[in-house]
Amino acid sequence: MNFVAQDEKLVEAVQLTDAEIMRRVRDIKSTWSVAERAARRREADRRFENLMETLFAEAA
Repeated sequence: MNFVAQDEKLVEAVQLTDAEIMRRVRDIKSTWSVAERAARRREADRRFENLMETLFAEAA
């Protein structure tokens, strides 16, 4: 059996609800320090800015 087929079966077997995903994310974020949260926010802002620049450059 190849890895793709195994991954597809795993996805089918584990159907997480939105609420479960949100709970898991909340649990992970609760372990972050203030400094780590700030660093992650800066990185997210940088990536979003790059995305917008790329999208608008392609549209021009």
